[in-house]
Amino acid sequence: MVIKNKITLGPMLFNWPEKKKLDFYNMIADEANVDIVYIGEVICQKRFACWGKIYDNIVERLTQAGKEVIISSLALINTEEELRIIKEYISNSELTIEANDVSIINIIGDRKYCIGPYINVYNEEALNFYIGKGISHITFSPELPQDSIKTLASLKTTEYEISVFGRIPLAISARCAHARIYNQKKSNCKYVCEKDLNGLKVSTLDSQPFLTINGLQTMSYTYCNMLGEIDYLQKLGIHRFRIYPHDYDMLKIINIYQNVIEKKLSAQEGWLKLSDHMPDVKFSNGFFHDTSGYKMMQSAIPQITE
Repeated sequence: MVIKNKITLGPMLFNWPEKKKLDFYNMIADEANVDIVYIGEVICQKRFACWGKIYDNIVERLTQAGKEVIISSLALINTEEELRIIKEYISNSELTIEANDVSIINIIGDRKYCIGPYINVYNEEALNFYIGKGISHITFSPELPQDSIKTLASLKTTEYEISVFGRIPLAISARCAHARIYNQKKSNCKYVCEKDLNGLKVSTLDSQPFLTINGLQTMSYTYCNMLGEIDYLQKLGIHRFRIYPHDYDMLKIINIYQNVIEKKLSAQEGWLKLSDHMPDVKFSNGFFHDTSGYKMMQSAIPQITE
């Protein structure tokens, strides 16, 4: 059986203004060549209010456009109030849930769900545990090296997804560094994270860009770029490729990846097009190559032997 390669659009990790967010998803519904769209709030419980008025409209528009919609959960649940909101979130929808915190698995019940990249699955035992729970698929954590990915994908017991574009989630905290940088308290943050559409750059004492702050989340400064690894990943049996929304021309980025996946462009040609589109960006793929995540490794991908 031939399995279709799918481009998935990961959940929006940044706090964009309501109109910009709505316009973006309308564009994705009407013009983007993606199969699956993850929506919902992953980073901060306070941001749920920013989805309230437009959430149903976005789901309806995407569904009518033939996209599969998956609802992503918070990556860190700290309080009973947050758990209550998640329960309400789940009960009011029949869509597949992406679990990003293990605490929600027991409240999902018989609902169809998948494992997101915020739940660590590093070995076969952990993967088989979640498969036994009936997951539909799993998105690998971004820090997994290729040897671990190869081992897990060889089980061929579920579908696998991997992030191929976007700033890399590194950590999440109960405290909001973003609010603190703007001299605000988390309890009255005034949603200052809305000012930084791709996150807020953090530099070292030597003024070298180092990380990115996104509300409660710490992300890479570099952007993951896995164009050169796609052919290898396909040979491993991975057919879902996740692209995260950023404040660039996402249609162009999606089309570049689609053409490389479909072998209408070589990885090198895709690289040049992506670099031309994002000349101010530094790319990385170091985690995959089992080295520092911020690095961009140009070494050849090992061949798959039958």
